[in-house]
Amino acid sequence: MIYQLKIKILIWFLLIIVNCNGQQKVEKKEEQKSNHPTSNYPLKLKIKMKKLDIYEFNLSRKVIGEEGTELIKDDTVFQFIKEKGIIKRESFKRNENLKTIEIFEDKSFMLVFEVTSFFNFPINVSNKYDSMGNRIEEINYEKDYKVSIDDIITLAKSKFKVDISKKIPGLYVTRGKDDVLNRHVYTIFLPADSRTGRYIIIDAESKEIISDKIVTATD
Repeated sequence: MIYQLKIKILIWFLLIIVNCNGQQKVEKKEEQKSNHPTSNYPLKLKIKMKKLDIYEFNLSRKVIGEEGTELIKDDTVFQFIKEKGIIKRESFKRNENLKTIEIFEDKSFMLVFEVTSFFNFPINVSNKYDSMGNRIEEINYEKDYKVSIDDIITLAKSKFKVDISKKIPGLYVTRGKDDVLNRHVYTIFLPADSRTGRYIIIDAESKEIISDKIVTATD
């Protein structure tokens, strides 16, 4: 009986040792895994728990002839448009062409989409989020453009003596794929008067000024 009890104690003791060693190996593997540069790379790369400022939204007022409501704080304009299921907020400086666009759920007021635009085209990176704030989609609008908007702004200041980041009546900037040239380009229209202006095409890879002409509006 004593002999059998000793055997059981020995087996129990050996099992404890095996389990402890096994646990140490598992912990060591987990530690090695956690120290690996790609082991903790998350599927959802970014969390942004941002909500619409309800107080700011409620302060906004309807603008005659405009869709939605507007609030002006110092030199920044906030415009709100409420549509089915969402509230869109656009913010920009009064005298600048850069705009931030954010879309929020109209129930939880959580941010679900954000992008920056210059004139009417998107720049940098847009982000889409789920209801928990996890980033679920990203679009890089700069992948086809080695020359950035900041580069074009600097070029326009030095070459054409105009700050295209500021609002100027008649000024317009675009970018995209030119099918004739078969390359991505920026275009700038600098108004001279109500009928004529300077139309400039700039290579989006090299900053080369492809074309710089005076154009006249036709009736």
